[in-house]
Amino acid sequence: MTAPIECFILIACPHEFTTEARWVLGMWTARYNVAARFVRTNADIPQGAPAIVYGDRVEIPGPMVHIPHIPVDSTHLSPETTCWVDHHGDPILDLTGTGNPTISRHNGDISLGFDIIASIAEIILGEQSMQERVRDTHGRVPMAATPVGRLGLVGTPVVDHWLGVLSDGVSAVTNRQVQRRGLWGGAPFAVCITHDIDRVTRGWVDAVRRGRSFVSSGRIREGIRTAGAALRVLRTGHDLYWNLREVLELDVSYGVTPTFLLLPSRSHDLDARFDIREGRWREIASDIRDAGGEIGLHAGYESFRDLDALRREQRELEDAVGEVISTVRQHYLRFDPCVTPGVQSNAGLLTDTTAGFAETPGFRHGTAFPYPWFDRGGKQVLPIMEIPLVLMDRTLDVYLGLGPERAWDHIETILDRAADTGGCFSILWHNHVLVEACFPGWSELYEQVLVWARGRGARFTTCTNASQSILDASGAV
Repeated sequence: MTAPIECFILIACPHEFTTEARWVLGMWTARYNVAARFVRTNADIPQGAPAIVYGDRVEIPGPMVHIPHIPVDSTHLSPETTCWVDHHGDPILDLTGTGNPTISRHNGDISLGFDIIASIAEIILGEQSMQERVRDTHGRVPMAATPVGRLGLVGTPVVDHWLGVLSDGVSAVTNRQVQRRGLWGGAPFAVCITHDIDRVTRGWVDAVRRGRSFVSSGRIREGIRTAGAALRVLRTGHDLYWNLREVLELDVSYGVTPTFLLLPSRSHDLDARFDIREGRWREIASDIRDAGGEIGLHAGYESFRDLDALRREQRELEDAVGEVISTVRQHYLRFDPCVTPGVQSNAGLLTDTTAGFAETPGFRHGTAFPYPWFDRGGKQVLPIMEIPLVLMDRTLDVYLGLGPERAWDHIETILDRAADTGGCFSILWHNHVLVEACFPGWSELYEQVLVWARGRGARFTTCTNASQSILDASGAV
C-alpha cells in the first residue's frame, strides 16, 4: 500500500457536539489510509497542509475540505424531510434536505453539500431518542420505527457511503486517491461467523413434532427421515442438538474460525435449558480454541440492562470454560443503545455483535463495518466495539417465513452490499438450525453462505480479532 495521505482535522462546530464529531471522524481514519491529526485551532495547521474543517468555515493556510454543521433530529426524519442527490452517478441520501451537490470546489477548496457527520451520528445513535416509543414483544425497537426503517435504508450501508464521500473530498483536494486500509490481511472484507447456542437438548422432541408436520403436509420422505433421527436419539441417548463438534468440523472445512456464544444460566423462561457447568462444555471450548475460534457470552434475556446479572453470567461462563470472555451478544437481540453498551463495557466486555434486525437482514445502523459505541449522555467513546449483525438464520425462517430454497435470493444482495463496504460484519447461524432432520435444507443454505464468502475472497475471523484490527488501525492514526 502507498504512503498514507497526511491531513489535519479541525472541529469548529458547537462545543456540545465536538466529542461526537471526533468519534465519527475517528471511524473514517480507522477505515482509510490517512495519517490524520486533530488540532484545536487553525494556527496548529502547517502552511500548505490539507485539512478537514467541520462546522464554521475558517481560514486555514492550505487546501480545505469543509463540512457544514447542520443538526439532524432523528425523531423527525422522514422521506419528506430528506432528499437524494447525485454523487458521481450514484444516489446519496442527504438527511438535512439541502439538495446541494455532494462535493463542490471553491478556489482550490472542497465543500461538502450536507452534514455527513451529524447524519452518521443520527443513523447510528438515533434510536437513543426513541426509548419511549413503540416496542415489540421482546422490548426491542422494531425495524419500522428505527431511522433506517423509516427512511427505507435497511438494505443500504448508508454510513459507509457517506464516509466514502468524505474520502472523495479529500482525494479531490489533495489530488491523491484515498485508499482503504488493509485491515483484513489482504482480503477485501471480513466475516465473523457466529453461533448462538440456545438449545442442546430435546432435539428428539422437535424431530417428532416436525416429523408429524411433514407427514401431515404430504412431505413423507422428510417425515420418515426426521422420525428415524428421533428414534436414533432415543436409542443412543445422543441428542440431535448436541452437535457443536459437528458444527465446528463443518466450519473448519471451509476455513472458518467461528465464534460460539454460550448461554450460561437460566434466569428467565427464555434462557438456557442446560447447565453450563457440565464438564462437556470445557471440552468443547478447548476444541473451539484449538481450531482458532473463540467462546463468547450469549447474555441472558434480562441482562442487557442489568450490570449485576451480566457480570454474574460472565463469571459463570468463564468458570465453566476456563478462559476470559470479552465478546457478547444479547439474547433475542435485546439491546437498549442508551444503556446496554455502558453495561457491557462496565462488565469489561470489549466486543458486542447484537446490532442487527430480527425481522430482516440488513444494516440496523447503516454500516457493515465495526465501530466503537458512543455514550451521548456522558459524551464519551466507550471501550466496546460493535460488529454489525447483517444476517440471522431465524430471520429468514421465523420472521420472513421463507424456506431455505427461497432464502438465498432474499439475502444475496444484502451480503454483496456488505462485502462492498470493505468492512467486517457478523452472520448468525444457530447450532440447532444446522440439524438437518429438524430443519431440512438450512444446513445446505448455510454452506451456500460460506461458499459465497469464500468466493468473494472474505477473511473469516473471530469477533475479538476483528475488533483488534480496528483498534490497531485507530492506534496507527
